[in-house]
Amino acid sequence: MRRITTSLTAVALMAGILFGSTTPAHANADITATSVGKTTALTRDTNCADATLAIGMDAVSVSIESGATTNLGGQLSTFQQASSFSGFNGVTPSYGMPVSPTQPDGTIIGSYATIGSPAPTASNTAEWFLLYRCGPTTADSVVLSSCFGDYGTCPKTAAAAVALLFGGTVDDTTPAPGQVITASGHGCFYPLGGAVLLNGSTGLGGGSVAPNSDGTYQVDLTIPAGTPPGTTLQARFDCGNDGQTILSTAVDLTVAAPTPPTTPKASAAPPAAVTQPRFTG
Repeated sequence: MRRITTSLTAVALMAGILFGSTTPAHANADITATSVGKTTALTRDTNCADATLAIGMDAVSVSIESGATTNLGGQLSTFQQASSFSGFNGVTPSYGMPVSPTQPDGTIIGSYATIGSPAPTASNTAEWFLLYRCGPTTADSVVLSSCFGDYGTCPKTAAAAVALLFGGTVDDTTPAPGQVITASGHGCFYPLGGAVLLNGSTGLGGGSVAPNSDGTYQVDLTIPAGTPPGTTLQARFDCGNDGQTILSTAVDLTVAAPTPPTTPKASAAPPAAVTQPRFTG
């Protein structure tokens, strides 16, 4: 039986691929993926217990479909079944994607589906993926990223999708000795985000914090006083659980020459007092 719940309606169809290219990849005469989005409903069933999708396609000849839902820890549910989408061109507004067991509010869920042939390749199968944070209702559910295209275009799991979102920046890549810079991480949806300053393999300080709900965090890093100008340092960004780094990336820094102190200008000497002559007579 096709996993579709026709009583629901679709909103927020997302055109294009939010990982890399902005248009769907296509080298496939059998089926073209055209859109993906989250299906709307008034209960939590489409959020933390069901990752139902709205998917668009132009299907010429297909025979099988499959799906999988994951959280950041791994697989939740999978299915595979015969497909009757051959000849279909349009949007299936409620393509059911089960989540078992029901996840706690705030869980990051990846919903992945394929339609095509039993041995999937980019030339015979299409795929759709959506990453979202589930909430009590669809209004509380936040879509983090989405993707559709020929098979092999999209991430297949929540963990793989989050890895594509993770990164970091610093507010100054040429800091002076003694300067404090701010390291800003994004796309960290694990419990801890961190930043550390490195000179080669030597740590020069840093720390970890709980990321905000949107995956962002900030850590201040101090360039050690006396660091020679021209020294290359790294600001390394980490994301994971306590004692386990799952995601990591780095930004190079080049230490600048210290800013010379400004010498105050000497005050001009006050003009000499003018003595007015006195006349007597």
